[in-house]
Amino acid sequence: MSKFSLVVLASGQGTNFMAIQEAIEQGKIPAQIKALVVSRPSVAAAEKAEQLGVPVVCVDRVSEASKAEWDQKLLLALKSLEPDLIVLAGFLRKIGPLVIKEFSEKLINTHPSLLPAFGGEGMYGRKIHEAVMASKEKVTGITIHRVVSDYDSGPIIAQVALSVNPDGTPETLEDEVKSLEHEFLVNVLEKSIKAKLT
Repeated sequence: MSKFSLVVLASGQGTNFMAIQEAIEQGKIPAQIKALVVSRPSVAAAEKAEQLGVPVVCVDRVSEASKAEWDQKLLLALKSLEPDLIVLAGFLRKIGPLVIKEFSEKLINTHPSLLPAFGGEGMYGRKIHEAVMASKEKVTGITIHRVVSDYDSGPIIAQVALSVNPDGTPETLEDEVKSLEHEFLVNVLEKSIKAKLT
């Protein structure tokens, strides 16, 4: 079975990236991560990738004069990597129109809520879990979806629900969702990649 080529984009700790890489090493996902793409060289995810021998590509958002230039630079970086699938795993920068047009069928994002609830611009990280708790929701979850020009609005690929502990905090909810997200993302990637390779 030939290996499927993944590129992962991350902005933070890289826990989803690590979950994918561990699943690859355990033989669950028949793929290889060609590179981890980051928008700042100092993110923790980049350090983890380097320790694992996964190439890191930094498309620095600070040094780019405009969103259009950054979009073009990211497009060139991704084209050079020739990915079969691009996974946005905690990547906070908005993907521009050039990249979306070129890779529309290959771009997926993981979002820690049951979209369309608690999605859109500004809804990321702990902010989502604070909003879920403030709204006294009984259920939250994770969504994996295709990437389009509007935040968190692409067609949904898969969702999984999680009960919200009313006595919990945004911090405890974030930990619970993150733990489930790692497992869910790996399962979705495993099934979809194996289906494409058969």
